[in-house]
Amino acid sequence: YTATNNSPTTSLDDALSLNDTNIYDGKPSSISASDNLELVSTANTWNDYIFKTTADFAANDVVFKSTVGNEIWTYTLLTIKDGTTTKFNSLTYDGIETKTGNPGVILNLGTGTLDITNSAIFDRASGDGEANLYFQGTASTLKVGGNVEIRSKGGNPALNVQFQSKNTTVGGILKMDSSSASKRIQLGSGNTESNFSFGGWSVSANAKNSIRLADNNSINNLIFTNSEAYEFSGALLNKKNESKLNISMEAIDAENGRQTMRFIDGSSIESSMDNGKLGTVSVKNGRFDLGMTEKIVGEKLVINGEKAVFSATGETEGDIGSVSFASFEGTKGTIVFDFAQGGNCDFIKVEGAASAKSELTFLVNMTKSDFDSFLADGATELTYDIMSFQGDSTDFTPTVVCSDSALRAVLNFEPDSGTTTARLTITAAVPEPATVAAILGAVALAFAAYRRRK
Repeated sequence: YTATNNSPTTSLDDALSLNDTNIYDGKPSSISASDNLELVSTANTWNDYIFKTTADFAANDVVFKSTVGNEIWTYTLLTIKDGTTTKFNSLTYDGIETKTGNPGVILNLGTGTLDITNSAIFDRASGDGEANLYFQGTASTLKVGGNVEIRSKGGNPALNVQFQSKNTTVGGILKMDSSSASKRIQLGSGNTESNFSFGGWSVSANAKNSIRLADNNSINNLIFTNSEAYEFSGALLNKKNESKLNISMEAIDAENGRQTMRFIDGSSIESSMDNGKLGTVSVKNGRFDLGMTEKIVGEKLVINGEKAVFSATGETEGDIGSVSFASFEGTKGTIVFDFAQGGNCDFIKVEGAASAKSELTFLVNMTKSDFDSFLADGATELTYDIMSFQGDSTDFTPTVVCSDSALRAVLNFEPDSGTTTARLTITAAVPEPATVAAILGAVALAFAAYRRRK
């Protein structure tokens, strides 16, 4: 069925109700969860209200075909009645025409729930400027079973999305890859604690990418449930440096689920904002790679899961990087350390206390050929500082394992004025006595066989 509103007003009362069957062509007796809807509209002025719901509502695949007038910044495409649930199988925004301006499309969820079984696609018409999609409603719930994709049919607009709901769950990924311009992800609302769960973030790199946290002491809990590997690179920003972002890696596929987050220095991106506050980073299942500008210090790094994997990575690119936290707790899982020539390696700086149990593995990610190429002339070992923390090493007993069995690594601790540095010494592995005996026996047999042939 098709419904059209080409003469919206700035009054919500005059928005067309999706519950009213009289707005659809043919005036059906009812709209069911199996019906596909095409909702056509033109936004003429700022703050237009286009469609709304007046009770619980369900439909199948819903396409908004929207034409945006000149110089319109925001308009409200859909308003959900407070306390109700609107359920679609899929939602697509199809921008027919975008004239001069930076259209901002608002889906106002109020205190209601928007439940999309599959994906939500925002496809702006060709043009530059910005493409903005806002999921608003500080006490609302947003559920998307598939992906949330922000993209453009042409041009090179900045891609921006806001998730304001108190609880947001996206089973698929947030995908913002179709433009080489900047991407902005706004999370949360002021003075509240909000929860966001995604199957990953796939966001193409740009020097002005950013995550922007709501002001006024908001706490934003970001959970990744990846089943594949994805990456985000950008700044973590906040106006007042009061709000914070907690991150938890809880992959549904521990073998393949991996999220890389690279936090660059954002102090020059926007004059009214500065580098934001990173709270607790927790890895419970799957792999989480973190790159951090030295201008951000996280509150706590926690590794606690049998299949939890963490690694520091480059701030903008590459595998080698350093991270800083106020405290560290490693109970079980793996920390992967990468190495390069000249003593460069991953480094974890802990400004306070650190603990590491024996079930936590420090994995030395180096091959024997790398080891040989890294050695200086005449040297037989490599030494790297991989971690520092306050206090002694009494409660710091991780298991050290090399990825290449031809290498051996030993962790030593160097105390200095209250700071302990974890220093790794890597050498070529010496075969065990039984292995040596077996090798010599094999050599003897081979030599005897050789003599018999002679």
